[in-house]
Amino acid sequence: MTPLIVEWSAFIATFSVSVMLCRWIISQKQEAWLDKPNERSLHSTPVPRLGGVGIWGGVVVGVMMGWDVLQETINAYCVIAAILLLLVALVDDRKALPPWARLFAQFVAAVMAVFGAKLYVYWNIFIWIWPWIGILVLLWGINLYNFMDGMDGFAGAMAVIGFSALAILGFMQ
Repeated sequence: MTPLIVEWSAFIATFSVSVMLCRWIISQKQEAWLDKPNERSLHSTPVPRLGGVGIWGGVVVGVMMGWDVLQETINAYCVIAAILLLLVALVDDRKALPPWARLFAQFVAAVMAVFGAKLYVYWNIFIWIWPWIGILVLLWGINLYNFMDGMDGFAGAMAVIGFSALAILGFMQ
């Protein structure tokens, strides 16, 4: 198969798995899976919490289908960092974790991602400071996305817009 067909089939498979998992989670209406509104909530009725599982399911399919290309930049450190973030999110959805515990796990994941992927090697000016800027940017992005997650549909819309822009930039390369 041509690379373009492989890329589109990976995109379609990833999207399909995410949609199916999200629809399944919503259809289950498990009491433990619902986020009940409180004084800080932006929603007025209970909403499912586990939408990230659907997104992660799609990510796993996409990574598996594109592993031959991705393995040049993604290594065990990046995979472990992603799994750490997923586990912390799942635990936090079941039982609210203190902010310092989430921040510590996010910091560890960001350090693993930046140093594990050797992203700092590409920035040879001020090599000692760029990794820490990358870590701060990752921490900011993770927390910004967590903040948006409570806004019905906003996080999903931002993911579609952001990752579509990345896909277009990747395709242009």
